[in-house]
Amino acid sequence: MDPAALTALTLASFVAYGAVTLVIWGLAKVGRLNTRTYMAPLIFGNTGNLGLPLALFAFGEAGLSNAIVVFAVMAILSFTFGIWLVSGEGALGKVIREPLVAATLLGALFLWQG
Repeated sequence: MDPAALTALTLASFVAYGAVTLVIWGLAKVGRLNTRTYMAPLIFGNTGNLGLPLALFAFGEAGLSNAIVVFAVMAILSFTFGIWLVSGEGALGKVIREPLVAATLLGALFLWQG
């Protein structure tokens, strides 16, 4: 994958998840819903088990590589910000113990280093 396209897609994914977070937060507040209960499941959809095979089927190898980038962003956010949302407080210890976070960050580092 082209490094410029990878950077653009990563940034776009973070921006999109940020926008979705704001919309869901606003809807939860208007609907007087418990944000700890509703926000994480509504923000972080099933982009792995469902999204990756669907991207491969619909768009081929190029679509799968793009979907993996979006999935990696979702995984980082889900296992950091998502844990904070559900716990209702800072949960740095829980984040550090999540192997998916470390593996995704190491994979990004290795990809960046070639």
